[in-house]
Amino acid sequence: KIVTELIYLSVLGLASPRHRLKMSAPSSASIAPLVDNPAQSSLFSSLISQGAKWSPPSPVGDEIVHTLSNVSYGPDSSAQSLDVYFPDDLVPPAAVNARIRPVLIHIHGGGWSRGAKDSAFYGGPAMAFAAAASGFLVVTPGYRLGAYPAFMFDVARAVRWALDHAGALGGDVENVFLSGHSAGAHIASLLLLRRKDFLDPLGVCPGFLRGAILVSGVYDLFRPMAVAPIDMKNKWFSLAYVAPAFGTDAKLLRESSPLLLIEPGKDISNDGTIMRGVAKKLNVMRSGSDAQERTRGPSPEIEIDVNTADLPPFLVMNASLDMGLQENGKLMAEALSPHTETKYCLFAGTNHASICWNEKSTSAIASFIAERCSKEWKRRGKKDKT
Repeated sequence: KIVTELIYLSVLGLASPRHRLKMSAPSSASIAPLVDNPAQSSLFSSLISQGAKWSPPSPVGDEIVHTLSNVSYGPDSSAQSLDVYFPDDLVPPAAVNARIRPVLIHIHGGGWSRGAKDSAFYGGPAMAFAAAASGFLVVTPGYRLGAYPAFMFDVARAVRWALDHAGALGGDVENVFLSGHSAGAHIASLLLLRRKDFLDPLGVCPGFLRGAILVSGVYDLFRPMAVAPIDMKNKWFSLAYVAPAFGTDAKLLRESSPLLLIEPGKDISNDGTIMRGVAKKLNVMRSGSDAQERTRGPSPEIEIDVNTADLPPFLVMNASLDMGLQENGKLMAEALSPHTETKYCLFAGTNHASICWNEKSTSAIASFIAERCSKEWKRRGKKDKT
């Protein structure tokens, strides 16, 4: 794992951000109601009594962000905890005159088997701080690592927790957004496409989201990266990341690949372009039933209920230096487009990590959320026009 992490670091050229960037405030039709202060204070007391803790306030530009850490959302593992980020005027005493805010649930990355909700290495805190500094209430769940489908059930439970408690915390449950970075983008998209398996059992209603944001995600577990003439990159990715979390069963990998759920006939061979070109020219494929099965359409015994009927609008994002995931992101956006409003953005000068705190990418997220909020909230110090 240490070697893999070092390779990951060298590929990304990752460096911790020196500053956090502020998003623009959303604006829309109606004025949001005031925070229910008694309910908020009561919930704060309850969560703290259960082990949650306030972190020291963090300056973000000219704003202050407060973080309530290690809030438990499930009984099965210590990994079932989340952090909640608040803008300064959404916690007492300023919250007396605050209005409820849009809610962003962000899922961290880390190749499914590593990472953490509070690890700067994987970019989650940078995105959460930036969103909270702009006025959003942000929920960042942790989850059990390297254990599919456990992490899917964990994130689904965290979403349920957020919907149940965001209102008391000062969030607007009618304006909820879901985002994920890298493996987190995979989890977010799979959660929505297979809602019958993960969300419906928890009573999460269809249409609960205003939008979803997928940042540098993996949507095809067989071949997520651009195919090279001799395609070692996808083989390495499978061995280092996919196999430890999902195993090698082709049926399970199909069922867990968001892109293949929408477009099940997609070629999933991870042969390089040279080998595939030779195979096509000679009209032969590699010998063995397993190789043949992996390059066909979906196996007839695979029966997955795929939800494309009530998907929210999507913003799909990639860095210009994204380890070859750009092609996968474009394909995912194209696959989603017939089913819902979808926008694809590529950010020049960013890599798989820095896209989490790049000014242009965070501004794009802010704009996406702002355009889809149904209420306007009032920032502290501004005159209330109602």
